Amino acid sequence: MQNGINRVLTRIFAFCILIWATGCSVPNLETAQCIAARDAVKRLYSLHMSEDIRPTQVSLEARRQFITSALYNRLNGADGEVDYFTATDNYPRAFRVGECQSSGENSATLGVLLLWRDDVSTDQKKISVDVVRPAEAWLINEVR
Repeated sequence: MQNGINRVLTRIFAFCILIWATGCSVPNLETAQCIAARDAVKRLYSLHMSEDIRPTQVSLEARRQFITSALYNRLNGADGEVDYFTATDNYPRAFRVGECQSSGENSATLGVLLLWRDDVSTDQKKISVDVVRPAEAWLINEVR
């Protein structure tokens, strides 16, 4: 009798696990444009944070493949300590790509959270990154 109850309980438990695993998945609510634009922003900021952030001609050339030609032309030859991609001269240590708003088939705006952390405090600042797809690749067009 005990053996039969154990089998029934095992089957009920397995059925509950199956229902939970198939019924509790979180649907992806982002558009295809946001998914692709998010990847482009992550690639640029991953490169940006892994190298010297200071604005130089060399660093701009390294980022050229991720930005539009209009943005490249605007930044080309610009001097100073304020980094365009983080809008600060106090360079952050990390970033997180947040929400996305798709404004058409070939454009999107993503929020990027910049993070500073030291032994005393953690600071953050949100910026917006406009991404466009003029051809096949998504490119950063403006940072605000």
